[in-house]
Amino acid sequence: MGDKVPAGKSCQVPISSKPTQTFCPITKPTKNEETEKKVECYLTEEQLKKIMPYATDINIKKYLTPINYTLKKYEINTPLRVAHFLAQLAHESGSLNYVREIANGTAYEGRKDLGNTEPGDGPRFKGRGLIQLTGRANYKKYGDSINADLVSNPENLENPDLATDVAGWFWNERKLNPLADQDDIEGITRKINGGTNGLKDREEYLKKAKNAKLCEEKNSTNGITVTRFNAGELCKSGCSYYQKRHDDYVFRHSCCESKSSPPDYYLDYGLKYCEKFTRETYPKLSPEGQQWLKKARCNLQIMMEKGLQNKPELESSSEKFRKFAFNTHPKAYLDAGLADLSPKDWFYISTTPELKEWLKLETWQ
Repeated sequence: MGDKVPAGKSCQVPISSKPTQTFCPITKPTKNEETEKKVECYLTEEQLKKIMPYATDINIKKYLTPINYTLKKYEINTPLRVAHFLAQLAHESGSLNYVREIANGTAYEGRKDLGNTEPGDGPRFKGRGLIQLTGRANYKKYGDSINADLVSNPENLENPDLATDVAGWFWNERKLNPLADQDDIEGITRKINGGTNGLKDREEYLKKAKNAKLCEEKNSTNGITVTRFNAGELCKSGCSYYQKRHDDYVFRHSCCESKSSPPDYYLDYGLKYCEKFTRETYPKLSPEGQQWLKKARCNLQIMMEKGLQNKPELESSSEKFRKFAFNTHPKAYLDAGLADLSPKDWFYISTTPELKEWLKLETWQ
């Protein structure tokens, strides 16, 4: 992973399509840091839909997290930078609908300026990614930057994570943040397109982005921030929230000087029992019991997310985090209607946790 950096400093982490700009939480903030206002550019589903109204709901959900990682990784971190970046992505990808150029790529055949020196390079290395990276030379350069062989596997650029990350990489390579700071959409378009093709469409997307109230200001909490997840949406499809929380912690702390592990609750209890209840208990329950399980699952994840946003420092100790998490269980279960279930449902629910869990003091507390 390279050299570690002291807590509280920024660093670069060579993780392919994940954010390389991370922040190591500090243990004791200075006076300035305690009162410092910080701008965090975090895009929501609603904002993305407002900017790209023709994007499908599936694509909005698919690209939201990769876009947020990319904004952080490449320091696209002001309202103007984000607005210009998204305007270009919206035009180049047809509102997230295309990660591969529609044309067959023969127009690029023999283009030495793109590094297309081998027969078939034109179609093979046609535009891919949300910003349509083109040419053997560019595929190789980006692939080298993430330790991936994209010359042999150019279609990998159609993967949502890489399709988004390559757009940020290209943006950074062309030094487009300074042009965005100057609100120079024509200059940005020329560096991306080589001309002003589609300028009017890009300008329309830029207007939408500027009206989307991008980047919110908030007080920093002892230098510690956590990524926001839409737990209310994630819980509807299952238990992925806990894995995402665990992975997000790892990404945010991967460069920290001090050894730091995610709260063990995420995988050892949250994910484990969410999956066990869903896989083993749900089929045995009555229709009312099944409805209870769905509601309880969502309540737990939503309450956890709310608590983390209010007190991100909870993640600093597995013990404290477990206490916080277990304290949400009674309300989550009762609000979902536990008291109204049949004795048979109660039996199946109470026998799902392993015996060792019932023997723990924290379970009864």
